[in-house]
Amino acid sequence: PDAGERDGRPGANPVPEERARPVMDRCRALGIRPLPWGHEEYPERLLHLDDPPPVLFVRGALHHPERPVTAVVGARRATAYARRVARDLARGLAAQGVVVVSGMALGVDGEAHRGALEGNGTTVAVLGGGVDRARPASHRRLYRDILESGGGAIGEWAPDTPARPFHFPRRNRILAALSDVV
Repeated sequence: PDAGERDGRPGANPVPEERARPVMDRCRALGIRPLPWGHEEYPERLLHLDDPPPVLFVRGALHHPERPVTAVVGARRATAYARRVARDLARGLAAQGVVVVSGMALGVDGEAHRGALEGNGTTVAVLGGGVDRARPASHRRLYRDILESGGGAIGEWAPDTPARPFHFPRRNRILAALSDVV
């Protein structure tokens, strides 16, 4: 509750323990690490946002901060050409050691993650809902492959939080802040 005060950031409203405990128990059961401001693993790049997430939920691994990071994002209803370019671009970047970050949405985002996996690289999915499951559900296998390959799924919503339309602009600010290039 005092993370905002410690880091000099207003707006972090404390959550009563009786509401926080079930979330923490759920995180523990699912292997999700909640990283509050001030935690040594909390990405410093996010602290430069006007409104960094007070808690970042992480499943799997965060990338090494010294590695270059590129966000590859685009339309959900992408053309075959756009999907192919996203996959090829991500594959090539990943093969050169660049971490590929995307939103795991249908279309370009999913293809970017697949390309990074094909390039034997690291990819991180920034989700618009809780990181406890694949969103969209049709990407269950992709989600599993990302985690099994040493990548991660991150977001600012607690487990069991469904994706909502207003979550995606907030998700996109995280994508951009984590990346050297979009």
